[in-house]
Amino acid sequence: MFRTVPNLSVAISLFLGTGLTGCFGFFDANSKALAPYATKTLIPGQGLGNLELGKTTLAGFVNQIGAGQVTLIYGDEQGIELNFQGSQAAFLFIVTRACQDQAGVLRTHSEIYQNLKAFLAKYPACGELKLSSLSVAEPFFRGQTNRGVKLGDPLATANGQGEPLNRPGQFVAGADDSNFREFRGGIYIHYPNTGPTPEELFRGQPLSAQRLEEIQNQAQDPKISRITIFIPND
Repeated sequence: MFRTVPNLSVAISLFLGTGLTGCFGFFDANSKALAPYATKTLIPGQGLGNLELGKTTLAGFVNQIGAGQVTLIYGDEQGIELNFQGSQAAFLFIVTRACQDQAGVLRTHSEIYQNLKAFLAKYPACGELKLSSLSVAEPFFRGQTNRGVKLGDPLATANGQGEPLNRPGQFVAGADDSNFREFRGGIYIHYPNTGPTPEELFRGQPLSAQRLEEIQNQAQDPKISRITIFIPND
């Protein structure tokens, strides 16, 4: 999966696994509008509160909540992802042919990053993109799923969501290097990918005894680190 971001500093922050807001504790200007959703119920395949998968439009979302940090994502499909609070909340809108026909090559439009609302006013077909998935992590999200699964709980509690599925992953919001389990209805329960982080591997320095113990503990007792809901392909 390939992501394009507005500048090098943001690209570096994504590579390090955190947005700039997450590194320095900045408070997103849009956080106030997003705050009521922090305790709503995540419903697989449906949404979070009045943010409905397959129904909420990009223009409607931006007008109601804001744009956050905008990222273009390229994989099997192309998407516009809006990230808030260092990717503790991420919302993906898959790009349609109508949007591409009207706006052309999206990555050539700097306005997408600088003033998304103005861009959508120029290219209304892009404003009609539908919310396809959303992903939440701590400390932003303090709610639970429709079956009581919560962030920070032991991974074993994820089985409350039903029988795990075994199939290829979908193009969804909030993608990171964590592991995940899929459950029926359109939900991924994420947990840490135990072992050295990409940054630690990049540095190539021996890990401390404390860090090695932390990795071992994570492997023995993994906790739920992120929850993603989406519209399943089937």
